Amino acid sequence: MKAAAIIALAGCTSYAHLSLHNAPGTTNLAAPLPRENGDPVRFESATDPGSTYFDIIAAPFITGGTGHRAGPGGAVETGIEFQLEPRHDGPELLEAATLGITAGIAVAQWSDGPVRLPGPIFAELSYRFVGGVIPMGVGLGPVLYAGDHDLGAQLTYRLFGGVFRFRYVANGGFEFTGGYEIPVPFLFGGSK
Repeated sequence: MKAAAIIALAGCTSYAHLSLHNAPGTTNLAAPLPRENGDPVRFESATDPGSTYFDIIAAPFITGGTGHRAGPGGAVETGIEFQLEPRHDGPELLEAATLGITAGIAVAQWSDGPVRLPGPIFAELSYRFVGGVIPMGVGLGPVLYAGDHDLGAQLTYRLFGGVFRFRYVANGGFEFTGGYEIPVPFLFGGSK
């Protein structure tokens, strides 16, 4: 009985049609193709859905200057920051110009008094670009001294391994630090 049904369905041309010409591509369910009849004119090329890439730049830093409640000798802080950047150019490392977000912490800050553990915690909206052949960037965002509950704003300028930070915090006032960071980029990607 099954064999008879299969033979009957095989001879039915309005039931189904197999086309080897139509490659898998992007399917639009809102506007499906009309009944496929195997016509080579209606060949649908496969399309690449694309890939998503992003960079994470880890940058340990050491800076010195007028830190939070620094003594007459100034203050030194050391820590690490991570910058996340989306990529649009493909799998090459680091775009020429891009927006990103940066989060960091000064692991320790010290001056004439006791060492602060941790120092300030910060987040920034950042813009990195290449000026000629020199990578540079700027970032702006909030900064928090968690131990003192002291909140403020921070502006950071990065220039090929150098970092300069301007801060204003509610209880500590204005601060300026400058020093070095070592950016280490990592590339991540995936298909859509």
